[in-house]
Amino acid sequence: MLLDISFFEEIKKIENESFDFPWNEETILKCLNLPEIKCFGIVDSSQLCAFSFVLPKWKSLHVAKFAVKKNSRRKGLGMRLMNEIKSFWEMKRGKEITLEVRSKNLTAIKFYLNFGFSICGKINKYYADDGDDAVKMKYVIPHFFKNFFMAKISDL
Repeated sequence: MLLDISFFEEIKKIENESFDFPWNEETILKCLNLPEIKCFGIVDSSQLCAFSFVLPKWKSLHVAKFAVKKNSRRKGLGMRLMNEIKSFWEMKRGKEITLEVRSKNLTAIKFYLNFGFSICGKINKYYADDGDDAVKMKYVIPHFFKNFFMAKISDL
C-alpha cells in the first residue's frame, strides 16, 4: 500500500532501529511530501512492519530506502513489499528497478539476489558517514524486453 504522512512516526521508528546511520526527520518528511517519491509499506495487525521510498526516473525505478521492522524480519514481509514495488513498476511499464546497498550488508545483498536482482557495479566510498562502498544492483522487469521486441516486430 502507498503510505502518507500519517505513517511518519512508525517510519521514523523503523528507520532508527534498522540503520546505523538513519535518515533524519527532515529527510523522511521531505520524501513523504514530494509527489514524485512514492512510499510503499506493509501493514500487519494495524502496525507498519516495512516501508520503502522509491523514485521513478523515466523507465527506471530507484529504491532509495527499504527497511523491515526488526521483529518482523524473516517472515516474508520484505518479499511482499518488494513484490508490491515490482507490481507497481510493471503496471507503469517500467524497464528496471535499481538500488545501492552497503557492501558490508551481506544479508541485504543476499535478499536482493534471491529476489532476482543482479550486481551491476560498485561505487567506492559512496556512504559519506563511514566511507563504506555501495554495491549497485538492478532488477530487469521481464515484460519490458518482450514488449520491446514485439513492438519492433510489429513495425516490420
